[in-house]
Amino acid sequence: TGDGWSEVAKLQMDDGQFDRLTGFFFISIVLVCGVVLTNVVVAVLLDEFVQSVASEKQADAAAAMFVANQALEHKGPLDKLLAPLTHYNTQDDLLLKIDGLFQLMDVDDNGWVTIQEMRDGLRNCAGIHLSDEDWGDISSVYMQGEQ
Repeated sequence: TGDGWSEVAKLQMDDGQFDRLTGFFFISIVLVCGVVLTNVVVAVLLDEFVQSVASEKQADAAAAMFVANQALEHKGPLDKLLAPLTHYNTQDDLLLKIDGLFQLMDVDDNGWVTIQEMRDGLRNCAGIHLSDEDWGDISSVYMQGEQ
């Protein structure tokens, strides 16, 4: 802080006169301690602050990614059946996979899938039991998409 240097400097004076070497020493100490070391301390504190902010941003990004992954892992009644549809190479590949699923469900091959056909097909090929509530959820989403 520089307190007490004047007392030490007065003790070094001979008859009220400073030796040049003593004066240079005290000026050097004040400059080195007061200016250089203060800048070093500020630089270290600033570096710690920047690292802290970076790690906080990384933690926030990881938390946001976790929340996003949780949202993607929605457990709907058909997720187990539709999961393979998310892995396709081309649009034609996706259409072939969708058509294959439809053919599994359309047992009587009339181009329509009834509720009973869908329930039987889901139970037989994917082990999924589709309740009336699940069917209502699926068909209401479809009907909202049509509007």
